[in-house]
Amino acid sequence: MASTEGTSTQINKLVEPLVDSLSSLVLEAIGGSMKEVSAHCAKMVEATTNLINIAQQVAINSGDEELTTEIIHSINFIADQIDGFVTSFVALSRNTQNPDFISAFSKAAEAVGDAVNNLVSVADETSQKRMVALTR
Repeated sequence: MASTEGTSTQINKLVEPLVDSLSSLVLEAIGGSMKEVSAHCAKMVEATTNLINIAQQVAINSGDEELTTEIIHSINFIADQIDGFVTSFVALSRNTQNPDFISAFSKAAEAVGDAVNNLVSVADETSQKRMVALTR
C-alpha cells in the first residue's frame, strides 16, 4: 500500500514542475523573449520523461490489461501533443508577432497540459485500484 501512495505522490511532484516549465515557456515565447527557452524546455523534457517512466511502472505493476493499455495510450497521446507543441513553437520562434502562431502555440501548450492531466488521471486511477485490491 505504501508504494501505491508513494507512486501517487511521485506523480504529483512531477506534474508541478512540468506545468511550471510549460507555463514559463508559453509566457516567455508569447512575450517575445526567448532568453530562457532552452532552460524551460530542458525542465519540461525532464519532468515529462520522469512522469512517463513512473506511469510505465504503474502500468507494469497494475496487473490490469485494460489500465495498462490506457496508460500506454496516454503516453502516446502526450508524445503526439508534444510533437504538435514543438512544431507550433518552431513556427512561433520564426515570427513571434504573428497572432495565428501565438494562438496555435497557446492551443498546443494547452493540449500538452490536457494530455499530461489525462495520464495523471489514468495512473492515479490505477494506483487507487491497486490500493483497493491490496485491502481486500
